[in-house]
Amino acid sequence: MTRRRSGRVAPAALAVLLLAACGGGSGDLRVGGNDQPPAEAESATIPPEEVTPEEGATPEPTEEPSAPTGDLTPPGSELALGETATLPVVDSLGGGEGVVELTVTEIRPGDRADLGEEAASYGPDAAPAYVFYEATVVSGAADLAGWSPSSDLLGQQPDGLPSGLLITGGAVGPCEKAEVPEGAADGQVLEGCFSALSLSGVPVTGVTYSARGTEYEAGSGSVSWTG
Repeated sequence: MTRRRSGRVAPAALAVLLLAACGGGSGDLRVGGNDQPPAEAESATIPPEEVTPEEGATPEPTEEPSAPTGDLTPPGSELALGETATLPVVDSLGGGEGVVELTVTEIRPGDRADLGEEAASYGPDAAPAYVFYEATVVSGAADLAGWSPSSDLLGQQPDGLPSGLLITGGAVGPCEKAEVPEGAADGQVLEGCFSALSLSGVPVTGVTYSARGTEYEAGSGSVSWTG
């Protein structure tokens, strides 16, 4: 009598087939009871390759910090005529700020007749003195339109006291004040003069520069020039 073979698969064989179907394609089948986990190659950290510029390639320019405007002359400095000071500017009218290089070049005694009709109001011995200067705007020119060094300069007597002030605003005789023009750029050069006032025969022998709201306030902070 012929027996039919059963269509059932032995449990052990079924287990092997299931393992092959589920894990055989991934290379993850563990053999011989090895409990070590598979290497995680995908999560390994790979150091970045160093990128070197190609031959003949122009390197990208690095941004350099902006150059300083220069060292300011210390407040209270005493200079000789012809020496240059680097000073802050605060325009009390326009509100602009900047830095200038300022040189007082000459103090010239003036003629009383240059005071015109106002001479009598200054006293019998009053006479003007002409202070000539040169200035270069180092920074802030665009914000200083209309500013003049004459605004921040003041004549000085031999005893250190300030000289008299002119009602006319400091421009008589041959003097012409110089001011920063509209649309000026840094590097603008100014050459001008302002008139100080000699009172009671006391000559004007020096000049002081002061800037309100800074360390260069009138007094101990002023920078001075003497002849």
